[in-house]
Amino acid sequence: MNRKISLIITICTIAILTINLSSCTSSTTKPPDGFEIGEVKPYIGINKTEKNLISQINTYTSALLRNDIENSSKYLYPDVINYYKKINPKEYSLNELRNKIFQISASSIIKMDSIYSKSGVDFSILVCDIDKKIEIGQNKFYIFNLIFQLYREDAKKIKFLHSISDSESKTIGISLNNGKNWTFMAYNDNTPNILRLKFSDEIINQVMGY
Repeated sequence: MNRKISLIITICTIAILTINLSSCTSSTTKPPDGFEIGEVKPYIGINKTEKNLISQINTYTSALLRNDIENSSKYLYPDVINYYKKINPKEYSLNELRNKIFQISASSIIKMDSIYSKSGVDFSILVCDIDKKIEIGQNKFYIFNLIFQLYREDAKKIKFLHSISDSESKTIGISLNNGKNWTFMAYNDNTPNILRLKFSDEIINQVMGY
């Protein structure tokens, strides 16, 4: 794959933080870089729109964990694929790009889950908050934070670890039917380029906070 395309695909998927498993099971009370000690309760949503978003991002991440390309691709914002196709039209078909994006998105998550489950560690991906909401007619753009939580029942001192949420790991959910159905992509420097395939600069400026 073209190096530029590979890089863009990588940063447009959900970021996965890899940590040393021993940090979750040793006697030390110092968490690894990028993680904090303690349990984080998932955000459950205050209305039907938020609950729909949370339910569907959970379905998306669960499909990635199951290596289920058909169901996970239903929740990827479609213009992610269209954007890659536009900037590199001859190298891959739309279906090949979809498969490539899925492979990159799923591989790290599946690898982590497999390693942890063999060691008795539960790995989960949670919505911890909704950071920003932009609503324009039927179109909704919700920017939120995902965290990665580890739990081990028999750990002596550290039972829970969770990743630290920051500006580099935000996700954007997009609904075109007033919050009924949602699709997702990473919220980063490529977000405006992808949104520009469908939306005006005025809307993009609101979404990006320009």
